[in-house]
Amino acid sequence: MKAGCFFCAVKEVSLNDEKQKRFVEEYLIDLNATRAYRVAYTPVKKDETARANASRLLSNANVATYISERMQERQ
Repeated sequence: MKAGCFFCAVKEVSLNDEKQKRFVEEYLIDLNATRAYRVAYTPVKKDETARANASRLLSNANVATYISERMQERQ
């Protein structure tokens, strides 16, 4: 475990939901959560809905940890 790393206490998180994985992959392209949500969850038509649901996903502990892990892999 790395010193000062909040998410490092959790070992390799994997998302079971393919749409959540797709959201994270799209989010990591340009860090635009609304756009990433609309790509992963294609039936969403309104930006307000995508923005609200993307915000909920980003606050999900498993999603946040997965994003953190993927960002560390990129460095």
